[in-house]
Amino acid sequence: MDFFHSIGFSIPDLVLVLSKNPCILASSLDNLIVPAYGFLKNILGTGNFVISTAKRAPWLLHKDLHKIMGPKIELLHDHGVPNSRISTMIRQQPRRFLIVHLDRFTRDLVKLKAMDFGPSTSSFYMAFWHHTEHE
Repeated sequence: MDFFHSIGFSIPDLVLVLSKNPCILASSLDNLIVPAYGFLKNILGTGNFVISTAKRAPWLLHKDLHKIMGPKIELLHDHGVPNSRISTMIRQQPRRFLIVHLDRFTRDLVKLKAMDFGPSTSSFYMAFWHHTEHE
């Protein structure tokens, strides 16, 4: 609990996150929780963004995010999606980074680029999520 308080989780935030996903309590602090927090903070930019995102998707705090999300983020970078847009995508739709497979990410990115959606635009973001949700 000390770690969560040290990074800015309030008691109500912590109760919310742990009640949504009590598995966090059985997760390794050193092997999962701290690396997940560091990964998210690096991508999202601030601890406050990590906390608000974790409140929406508590599973983020006990998964190997380097393995699950890292390749998808790298793929988005490779296709010209700026960090700010990736951060927004994760904050708004964190679950999609878990459930959508990398091959689907790749296929959808290629399709959208072929349709002339610029990767730094909000229309790209909306089209990408619509595509991954409905196909």
